[in-house]
Order: sequence, then structure tokens, then C-alpha cells
Amino acid sequence: MHAAHKARFYSKMPSRPPSLRPSTWTVSWVLLHLLHSVSLWMHAAAPELQQWFPAGGQVGETLTVASVGKNKDWPPKIWVSNPEVWFTAEEPPNTWSVEIGKNIPPGPVLIRLFNEEGASQARWFLVNETQSFRETEANNTMASANRVPIHRMIHGRLSERQDVDTYQVALKAGTTLIARMDAYVLGSTVDPLMRLLDADGRVLYINYDYYHLDPFITFDVSRSDHYYVQVMGFPYPANASQNFGNGDGYIYQLLLTNRPYMKASETLKKEGSVRLNLDGWNLHDVRFPLGRAGILPHYSDRATQAQRRLIHMENLSLEEEPNDRLEIAKGISQAAGGSLDHPEDVDWYRWSPEAHTWYQLEVPKN
Repeated sequence: MHAAHKARFYSKMPSRPPSLRPSTWTVSWVLLHLLHSVSLWMHAAAPELQQWFPAGGQVGETLTVASVGKNKDWPPKIWVSNPEVWFTAEEPPNTWSVEIGKNIPPGPVLIRLFNEEGASQARWFLVNETQSFRETEANNTMASANRVPIHRMIHGRLSERQDVDTYQVALKAGTTLIARMDAYVLGSTVDPLMRLLDADGRVLYINYDYYHLDPFITFDVSRSDHYYVQVMGFPYPANASQNFGNGDGYIYQLLLTNRPYMKASETLKKEGSVRLNLDGWNLHDVRFPLGRAGILPHYSDRATQAQRRLIHMENLSLEEEPNDRLEIAKGISQAAGGSLDHPEDVDWYRWSPEAHTWYQLEVPKN
């Protein structure tokens, strides 16, 4: 085509409508709007609560704890299942002051953080009657072990690379050491194991996965001496690593005691009085007064929250066999205590609730 024809041809081609031509101002406004939206989304996230450290405290204690998790807008609001435990947000972020009431019964307290965008997952904070002991680093070896008086609740964290926490405790012959570690139940990111050594470094006992992933050791002491309890663990959930793990989420609490410890009980009721038959360790010095009020004033570390509730229940019915069929179900008014005596055992109860009334039904095990 001739050059003049080309010029006339292109000059007659329709141009792009002005309304479709993007301007620098339009592009900038769109980008600014997108950045603002992303910024609002990032700052408006619900708070996180992965763990507490320490994960509990003693009745009547005031302490400082840290919440593990991301919280961009500090402080978030907090919900606590027991009004006798007060959490106050402090600085720097993720720092809390905790006051535990003097009359609160020992047991777990459920906690959530929340804001206008949502709530965190719930985590336990454990209230104990046992005096607290805070782990100090470095304590990787027997030579650098933390010296712990017997009957303490240790709050620790596997924070160093390839961390092993070691505790020295003096034990007397004729007693039984109870070493119970809580990690999995606290939402910890450690799959723990625990071992017991004598003063010469010989391994006397090793345990893991006793309660879910958490270890538990009982040891009958035949010689008075210093003994060592060591705690370590692998990542949870598991990964390809074969090394011990560490991190902010590797929290635990460890009970070391030689006092009475109850693992199970049978509730007995006769002529208006309630008694407990206990099964556990170091129970030889436990006495049972008549009535409910004084049964476990000094031994509640050995009783579960459900067992305490049964002790103080006003209308407690005790199971009477046979009751394995609907036709012979036993009537109850508020609560019942019993046991399944063989693999095929079924216990039937008859209950008459009032209309238009809400009820909470629990079947806790001892």
C-alpha cells in the first residue's frame, strides 16, 4: 500500500474511547484502596492463644504470666470461666498479671481471648494447692540441676536447643515418689518423655505416653538419697526430626511429691455420711472423718474436681446392683456414683426432670 494511503487508513481507525483509558490517578487510587483493605484485614484478626506460661498457679497466689500467640491489637478482651481468677493485661504485649482467689477450689480454669473480629481457642489455666516452683536455665545436666523441695508444682519450658530440664529432689526411704507431667493437656507443642536417675546417674525409670502423650512415674524409694528427674521431648505434631525440640510452645508443669496421691476412689454412703475408699500411693496416713465436710480438707491434690463435687453433693445416690435393665432402674434426684464392674455391665438410672428447665448432664470418670 502507498504511504499516503497508509496514513489515511490509520487516521480513519477509531481510537479507544477516553473513558476506557486508565489514568495514573485511577491506578494509584485502586492500589491505595487495596493496600488499605489488606492493612485493615491484617490488623483486624482475632487474637491467638496457643499456651499460657506458666500454665497455672497456687490458690491465693498473684503472679505474672505470658500468653503465647499473635495479638496485633493489644490488649484483647479476656473471658475466664471462674470469676475468682482475675487476668489484667500489662506491658509489654502478651504479659498478664494474674490474681488467684484464696477460696477458689483447685482445678482447671478455661480462658479465651477475644475482640470484635472473633475469639481465640480456649486454653486451660490450672489452679493448684501445691506451692509453685519456676524452672531456671541452665539445668541440662545433673551438675546444674534445679534443686526442688519435695511436694512442688514445677512450671517449666523447653526453650533451649536440644533442651533437657533436670531437677534434683531429696527422697526418704519407705516413701513413693510421684512425678506427673502435664503438657499435652495444656496444648503444648511437645511430645514429652521423663526419666528418673539415682545419684550415680543410673537410669531407674523412663516413661512417656502414660496419659495421652504425658508421662507419669511412681517410684518406691528404698534408699534415702538425692534423685534426679529429667524432662525432654520431641516436636508435636511430629515431624521428620529425630532431635529433641524446643520453643515458646514447649511448656509443661511437673508435680513432684511423696504425699498421698489418689488415682481412683469409690464413694460410700451410709446413714447420711459419705466416705471414700481411695486407691493410689502414700495413702497409709490418710484418715476418714465421718460426714462430708472434713473428708478431703488436706488431700484435695489427690481428688479430682468431680470427686470433690460428689463429696459435697447434698443429694448423692449410690448405685445398687442389680440395675442393668430399664425395668429395675434406680431413681436419682441430683447425682449418682457407681462403678462398671465387668465388661458387659450397664447401669440404669431413673430421673424425673422438671418441665421448662435447663439441665447440664455430666458423666465424669474417676
